[in-house]
Amino acid sequence: MTNVNEATQVPTRFTRKAATLLCKVTKGEESARKAAQAAYDQMVADKMLWTDWLPVKTEGSTATPELREALFAARREGFGAWAPKLHATPNKALSADKIAQKNKLRTDLNKKITDDKEAMRLRLDVEYRASKSKAKDRAPKTPTVKLEELGLATGKDKILESLNQAKKRLQETEKPTYDPVALLAAIEGAITLANTAFEPKH
Repeated sequence: MTNVNEATQVPTRFTRKAATLLCKVTKGEESARKAAQAAYDQMVADKMLWTDWLPVKTEGSTATPELREALFAARREGFGAWAPKLHATPNKALSADKIAQKNKLRTDLNKKITDDKEAMRLRLDVEYRASKSKAKDRAPKTPTVKLEELGLATGKDKILESLNQAKKRLQETEKPTYDPVALLAAIEGAITLANTAFEPKH
């Protein structure tokens, strides 16, 4: 039986239309990332403070009600003309579906404002940025484990055997005496080794 992954051409299920749309997703994400960078850089240059994004009554906030609404309004406009219009319409004049849409808009806006605050704080608060960097460095890392240490076969001609052994252990052992995270790391290492071993030589 031929392995379905050994096809020498792109399967017809991945259509050109889908590929084009996927391409647009990436372009859109890159465009959005660059636009956000430009916006934050401009606000830093304009002497905006990260505390301008804190709710007005929060300790340390430098926002006024007018500034906070201006920030929300700018973000709201980005959704399209429908968003400011929906925001300004009283709930009693809306259908249940529109009220749900309005609530989702509010949730989405709150998330964007929180993201803006985080982005600005990372740019303007040196101590906060340093603490975030240290926290990232302290994050637990996946242990590096050699296949031999788990009693698995090694060598490029034994890759599949190693993976099958690992799979069998996971399926048959209710309470493993080994570290499942370490085993997963070993499996990932085996897959990487297999990919490297079978790359075409130039």
